[in-house]
Amino acid sequence: MCGIAGIFHRDRRSVDRDGLLRMARAIAHRGPDGEGVHVDNGSPSAGLIARRLAIIDVAHGVQPMSTEDEAFTIVYNGEIYNAAEVRRDLEAHGHRFRSRCDTEVVLRGYAQWGSDVLSRLNGMWAFAVWDRRSRSLFLSRDRLGVKPLVYAETPQGFVFASEIKALLVSGLVGRDLDLTALPHYLRALLFPSRTRSFVACGGSPRGVLSW
Repeated sequence: MCGIAGIFHRDRRSVDRDGLLRMARAIAHRGPDGEGVHVDNGSPSAGLIARRLAIIDVAHGVQPMSTEDEAFTIVYNGEIYNAAEVRRDLEAHGHRFRSRCDTEVVLRGYAQWGSDVLSRLNGMWAFAVWDRRSRSLFLSRDRLGVKPLVYAETPQGFVFASEIKALLVSGLVGRDLDLTALPHYLRALLFPSRTRSFVACGGSPRGVLSW
């Protein structure tokens, strides 16, 4: 189990690094072995954090993880069961890996195929990729929602995390209770799209979001 979170501003506002660190502390229990932060301010701006539970390749699996040219940066929580197969395909395309982690498989897969990488993945995951060149943020959650991914769209910015408590300490999300949404969350841990609150899956068949 790892924890991920992030903030995205469509305009020129800078990401609040202190807000990111508060989010990291809120989900520290998900990843006791390390904490990483990546901030890229501009138009738009994005900030990513990762709390890592190190299992595979402890030394080289630090997150957030970027490609060599820093065009793509990922924060990731999950396990890809067919990572070795996808890795071989990527090596055939000329990719050279620096770690044994499936984090890097997903990162390089996105760099190679974009969102089409999802059709190649068999596993459970929640991840965010920041594309520095197009200045866009891509989020994905596995098809069954085994790995949690919650988010909120607010006038102050877009925010996502592995747990709601991280959203609440970001400084972008209020604590107003939506009584319409509450029964849905208590019953199924997600909300129908018609309610005005956090949503757990994005409302698409593959749980894919892109901004």
